[in-house]
Amino acid sequence: MKKFVVMVSLLLGVGLLGFYGLELFNGTSYKEENGTNTNAASNQVDEFYQELKEYYPDLYEKVPSEESQTYIVPGLVQTNTIQAKGEDKGTVDQAEDMTPQGLSFVEDYLLISAYSNSYSHDSVLWILDRETGDYIKTIVLPTTSHVGGLAYDSQHKRLWITTTDEDKNSQISSLELSIIKKEDFSQSKKAVSFSQQYKLAKIEKASFMTYLDGHLFIGYFDKNDKGYMTLFSLDENGLLYQKSPNSDSYSPMKV
Repeated sequence: MKKFVVMVSLLLGVGLLGFYGLELFNGTSYKEENGTNTNAASNQVDEFYQELKEYYPDLYEKVPSEESQTYIVPGLVQTNTIQAKGEDKGTVDQAEDMTPQGLSFVEDYLLISAYSNSYSHDSVLWILDRETGDYIKTIVLPTTSHVGGLAYDSQHKRLWITTTDEDKNSQISSLELSIIKKEDFSQSKKAVSFSQQYKLAKIEKASFMTYLDGHLFIGYFDKNDKGYMTLFSLDENGLLYQKSPNSDSYSPMKV
């Protein structure tokens, strides 16, 4: 009898595993590269457009209908990153609660940032091919921040990322394009190091960000009150330079 129960349990387990490997949630085929799923987490493209048309008809009219102009967000089922808490802190682990945040086109790439909803794992950048949408690799960031804002300075070949320091103060961090091209978590098994970091004054949290003509526009989103936007100027090297008096933070030109 015990042998029969074990056999049934094994068959059930194999069956569930096979089903999970072939059909995920609403029927998308499961795909994985280096511990990160690369398939759509819930809907096929045609199902996505059907729901978009039903619930957001005005937006639907503005969105390109060609599948070649859409991108699948990877890693929503699982992604390899680094454990940020507990006795296993600092070790490679698989996160299953990543929430996508920022998006930026960087040369031949599309970059998508994401953070662990439980803050149990380090935040990541997913790197996709801009032309094909294919997943290329993951870069793990040395932070558990929301990383909601991404902005690329094409003149200085530098990506800016909204982050927070250990005391949850607002800051921005950067990665040079050369680092983005070189770094690959599947090979390094460690978080990348930021090229620069700046604490920001007069903005509670950096929720979103964009770059234009030597300036960073950094905004704060508030569900219960009005948000606001700040304007930071960059010097000839593409770096912040307006430091606040008697402080290690940098002030915006305008709020």
